Amino acid sequence: MKKPIEIANRVAALLSRKDGRPGILMDICKQVAEGLKAEVASLYVSERDSYRLVANFGFESVHVGKLEIEKGLGLIHHIATTARALCLREATSHPAFYYVKGIGEEKYHGFAGVPILRRGKAIGVLDVQFRREHDCTLEDVALLETVAQQISDTVYARLKKKTAPRRVKMRVTGRGVVPGIFAGKVVRRLLIEETMAADEEGAGQGYEREKRRLHEAHRRTQQYFDSLRGQTTNHEASTILAAHLTMLNDPMLLRKEDDLLKKNCSAEQAVALAVREIAKAFEGISDPYIRQRSMDVLDVGRRLYHMLTQSDEQGPGSEGPQVYLARHPSATMLIEGGTARFGALVLVEESLYGHVIILAKSMGVPTVVITSQQLKALEDADHLLVDGELGTLYIDPSEILVENYRKSHAEENLPQEDLGPCRTADGHAILLGMNAAFPREVQNLPPWVQEVGLFRTEFIYFLSDHIPTESEQAAQYVKIFQAAGNRPVTLRILDVGGDKCPPAMQFLHEDNPILGNRSIRFLLKRSDLFFPQLKAMLRAQHETQGNLRILIPMVSIYEEVSRIRDHLAKVLRDFRKEDLRLKAPELGVMVEVPSAVGLIGKLARLVDFYSVGTNDLIQYYMASDRNNSRVSYLCRWHHPALLMLLSEISRACRRANREVNICGEMAGEMWGSLVLLGLGFRRLSMDRKTLARHHRLFKH
Repeated sequence: MKKPIEIANRVAALLSRKDGRPGILMDICKQVAEGLKAEVASLYVSERDSYRLVANFGFESVHVGKLEIEKGLGLIHHIATTARALCLREATSHPAFYYVKGIGEEKYHGFAGVPILRRGKAIGVLDVQFRREHDCTLEDVALLETVAQQISDTVYARLKKKTAPRRVKMRVTGRGVVPGIFAGKVVRRLLIEETMAADEEGAGQGYEREKRRLHEAHRRTQQYFDSLRGQTTNHEASTILAAHLTMLNDPMLLRKEDDLLKKNCSAEQAVALAVREIAKAFEGISDPYIRQRSMDVLDVGRRLYHMLTQSDEQGPGSEGPQVYLARHPSATMLIEGGTARFGALVLVEESLYGHVIILAKSMGVPTVVITSQQLKALEDADHLLVDGELGTLYIDPSEILVENYRKSHAEENLPQEDLGPCRTADGHAILLGMNAAFPREVQNLPPWVQEVGLFRTEFIYFLSDHIPTESEQAAQYVKIFQAAGNRPVTLRILDVGGDKCPPAMQFLHEDNPILGNRSIRFLLKRSDLFFPQLKAMLRAQHETQGNLRILIPMVSIYEEVSRIRDHLAKVLRDFRKEDLRLKAPELGVMVEVPSAVGLIGKLARLVDFYSVGTNDLIQYYMASDRNNSRVSYLCRWHHPALLMLLSEISRACRRANREVNICGEMAGEMWGSLVLLGLGFRRLSMDRKTLARHHRLFKH
């Protein structure tokens, strides 16, 4: 090895040249590598959100000036942020190690690097890599630090130059929709209709023959759906399969298939062309719930098609659960494979109301939704670490990163022991409640769950082919109160319309249903729906001595609450005529429309509490569709405008002397809950899985 003083002199000579030759930094890397007998020497410059490779000896020259590594992970980032030298006999042994795919560094083991400092701040990193395991000496580190100091001014000058970098993504942040951590191999399946090939030209072998084949495919598909439904214990899966069975025998599908067979199409062509035509019709409908049926039709068609071809669409392989990357995937494949095959889902442009996301939530499969633009960053990914809560995807993570990430995000089972009270660090009590949508979710609640902060009553209507009667609804509410015991249970009045349309209800077409005749606006026009539900809630409360609280959704004007109050008083009078003395329940208002914020003080004379639905509040306040990926950057709870609005809500409720609860997704996010506490909120309601983590965080 050359003496450090000799290398330093050569570097000084190179820097003193006046010819302005652009390869000086490359020559310096070569001198450093040869001096330390290293196979690679690299120089990275720190930019706004990345480290760019500006000089190198040992890698292919194509990477120089083009390779840009995202900040946040890796040894380079560790050295820059700590501003200290790092020497490793085996680079992969360090927790911060991150393999950068595509530059050929997998064959190197020994590593040493130092920060390039200017006025005490790291502006870059100089490192060397060895093919063998290597123990650096103090003399080696001294040489690297000397060279780093010599080239500091030159590196700073390079920061001002603009190039067209090729970003090597280490992670992508999408929208987390189902919490959980999973790391595994990536399996791609981008479109379910890609599995159905169809030629416009007729290729049938006679109408009668093709009709028999198609009839047999329908019969076998029905058996398949029936069998799958009989095997599953998942309620959502059973409901989806029941809908698939209805679609399979839909007269429109059968008629279109028959018409195509008469045009000398094969059975396969008839299925593919018919389901695509029906799916296209559904895609043109603005209602997201109905539009979801286009994917269900394609799913049914896919199964029919594969029955005909005696093939099947392959999901994750047999080696265990994997990461499934898909655009509009098949619901039945997820039901069939379950968590044994699907470790995590990364969905492209998927609706939050789609059946796959509903299934993923019920099955606990970590799920992240990304945009088509973000999909490009995952093109070469072989493995992904999926964080379904934060929405973060780590591309080709090292084993050490996965292990450490899992340890720091380890999920604990719901404890049954009393965890004690929840309080802020300065002693303020925190009440944590649970959100639920089905009676089974409130079964066997641990003793430390303090209340059911939001129960969505729509499930009764979506699981029925008719309008549920008062007695049918009361029977379901009795189950909820019995499971909850003496805990307060907040039942939200039926919230339908817009993007939620139960099968037994008819809604007139509206150009913008989200802002139309929905929720309490719709219900106040339908006394045949409202009074039976209100009576059912009160009967169930009386029968179980339950602790009922009623919540009014989507309030936008004072008169809506006033009318509900009058209707509640009328129902109580009617019960008194039956010699039933029912206790008047507490009444609350959902604050999810901006106009409701200004009414908080005025409404205080009519209501007992408020509940903030952050999901809709963000959408309406920011005037951005939360399901539209093009404006998803506006639908973030941490937007300053929304935080100021939440602060105003907190102050207004304190002035009105009324309690306020947060029941939107923001409350269930770890950082979101901390921000809400800082804004003065003390009652948070979230899903059952998230509740345990928050209780452990806030217990004292």
